[in-house]
Amino acid sequence: MFRHIFLTLAVIAGLLAASSPAQAGVMASADIDWSSLTWSLINLDPNDPVSFSWDAGSEYGSVSVFAETADPFVQNSDFAEAFDWTTLLSRSAVTAQAQSDASRSDLLLSAVASSQPGISAAAPNYNYANADAYNTAGFTVSGHGIVLLTVDWALSVTGLAGDFANLSYASANIYADYQNAFATGSGSSNAWLQSSDAGDNATSGTFSLAIVNLPGTTTTGSFSADVYAFSQAQNLVPEPSTFALTGLGVGLMGLLVFRRRRA
Repeated sequence: MFRHIFLTLAVIAGLLAASSPAQAGVMASADIDWSSLTWSLINLDPNDPVSFSWDAGSEYGSVSVFAETADPFVQNSDFAEAFDWTTLLSRSAVTAQAQSDASRSDLLLSAVASSQPGISAAAPNYNYANADAYNTAGFTVSGHGIVLLTVDWALSVTGLAGDFANLSYASANIYADYQNAFATGSGSSNAWLQSSDAGDNATSGTFSLAIVNLPGTTTTGSFSADVYAFSQAQNLVPEPSTFALTGLGVGLMGLLVFRRRRA
C-alpha cells in the first residue's frame, strides 16, 4: 500500500510543480572598502600648506538588519554600534524567506539582503530584507589648499529587468558637510543598482570628494560613508488548478487505502 501512496504523492508533486510558475529569489550586496580610504593634499600656497586631520573622538559606526516573511508572519531585526572605526560590528536577521547581514570593521563596510518567494493564500504578500552599515567622524582642514578624499566601492544585484514585484536594490554613498569663517558647504558621491532596471548586474568604482580650504581659515566638518542593501520577493498564490490537483491527489490516496482494506 505504501508503495502506491508514495507513487501517487510523487505524481501529485510533479503536477503541482508543473502548474506553478518558477520564481527565483533575489539578492543585493553593497560594499565600501574602508581600508582604501585615503586623503590627498593639494597645496595652493607653499607658504600656507594645507593639512588634514580626523577627530578621533567623534568616530562612530553602526550596522542594522531586518528580515520579514509574510506568511506565516515573522519579523527579525538587530542593531549594533561602536564609538570608533575599529571595533568589529556584525549582525544577521533570518526568517524563512528573507535574510540580511551587515558588518563593519576597519577593513570593510558590507550589507547583504536576500529574499525568496513562498506560497500564500492571500495576495499580495511580500518577503523583505534590508541591511545597512555606516561610519562617520569629524575632521579639520587648515592651510590654503584642497583635500581629496577617495574610497573604493562595489555593488551587486540579482533579478529580472522589468520585474518590480521581485527586485533587489544596492547603494553606496559618501557625504561631507563643512564650514569655516567665510562659508559653509557640502558634497556627496553615490552609486546605486536596481535589478528591475537591468536584471542581474554588478559594478564597482572609486568615490572622490574634494574639500577646498581658503587662505587663513580653518575648516571643520563631518564625513560619513554608508552602504545599503534591499530585497523583495512576492509570494505565489496557488491557482484554482493547483487546488483541484491537490483534491485529486487526496482522492486517489483515499481510493488506494479503500481498495487495500477491501482486498
